[in-house]
Amino acid sequence: MFFVEDEENIETGAIPEYFAASIAKGRAALAPLITDGTLLKVEDKIYDDVAYLLYSIQMGDQSIPEAESFMAAIEDRIREGMERPVMFICHASEDKPFVERLVAALDRRALHAWFDKREILVGDSIVAKINDALEKTRYILPVLSVRSVAKPWVLREINSSLMRQLSNEGIVILPVLLDECTIPPLLADIKYADFRTSFDHGLDEVLRAIRR
Repeated sequence: MFFVEDEENIETGAIPEYFAASIAKGRAALAPLITDGTLLKVEDKIYDDVAYLLYSIQMGDQSIPEAESFMAAIEDRIREGMERPVMFICHASEDKPFVERLVAALDRRALHAWFDKREILVGDSIVAKINDALEKTRYILPVLSVRSVAKPWVLREINSSLMRQLSNEGIVILPVLLDECTIPPLLADIKYADFRTSFDHGLDEVLRAIRR
């Protein structure tokens, strides 16, 4: 990624500050990639009329279109100084194999899904970690299944997220339907991503909702 001086919009004396601010925003946009081990190396260089932000990332096993989409998403965030949108996947432990597959698919598209298996380490407070994640998250993905709708704590997390959404805190709830189950009344009027018959179809619905 490189930043070029825009002579029409930036006074000459402000160019160093402009480049420094751009580099800082770019580094901030890359910072979340450190958490999941995607970012391997980052460095920057500032010259008279151009600044570079050089970085190396590790990409998983994915198709060329997926890789191109991954890189485009990262470049956009660096250019705009955006943080990667965080998604919290609310699920029952019995559904973890599905969640692992979903997290891997989101990772390949440069989307960060907060996943307890990799975020909570030995010695961490589970409740504190989850509460912190819920406060920072942009999207809540409740995985609805016969197992999860029977878990009181899953319903509590959904209820808390709905309250935040109603309070206009920028939370978006994207229900994920894994199998035939009784959908909680709180989510009855929210369209869900249907994974019952096709993982790819359900994933496409989630991605379209995030990118709109």
